[in-house]
Amino acid sequence: MYATKLFQPIRIKSLELKNRIVMAPLTRSFSPGGVPGLNVADYYARRAEGEVGLIVSEGTVVNRPASSNDPNIPRFYGEPPLRGWKTVIENDLVNEKEDHHEWCNESSEGPH
Repeated sequence: MYATKLFQPIRIKSLELKNRIVMAPLTRSFSPGGVPGLNVADYYARRAEGEVGLIVSEGTVVNRPASSNDPNIPRFYGEPPLRGWKTVIENDLVNEKEDHHEWCNESSEGPH
């Protein structure tokens, strides 16, 4: 009975989603040198094909030495990584999915 709510649209302020299924951020370490490539774009395209209402992108790191303990975690600074994210965001396979949203998730992956 309550499970059917998962598949109903929802509006949260200005954000409208076709369903209530949200893919949480997963830091996958698949961006060599911190630069997301076509493999990352394809990964999110496959998630979009699965009819996920909202995809929160994987954790990224900022321009601070202690923010990363893995060179393959995508960065969110510098020209090559930002160009890589642009490729991911502008990927036709992701964007052709109606009502699909993708957001970036900054986090510190360094030692705590």
